[in-house]
Amino acid sequence: HDKAFILASGEIELYFHLRNKEIHLDHLTEEGCVINSTCTVTQDKIAFSARAMKSVSMITISWQALN
Repeated sequence: HDKAFILASGEIELYFHLRNKEIHLDHLTEEGCVINSTCTVTQDKIAFSARAMKSVSMITISWQALN
C-alpha cells in the first residue's frame, strides 16, 4: 500500500529523530516535489517525518497505479 505524495502547494519540512535530536532533511516549497517512504532504487523503506510549514495541498498516487 505504498504511496507517493506530490506537493501541489505549500511548504513541507522533512526530518527524522536520532539520539533525541531532530535532524533536518529538506524543506520543500516547489510544486511537484515527490515524497515517498520507499527508496526508488533499492525499494527499501525510509523512515522520516514530515510537517506542514504552511497550508499544504498534496496529491496521493499509489505505486500500483504507477505500474
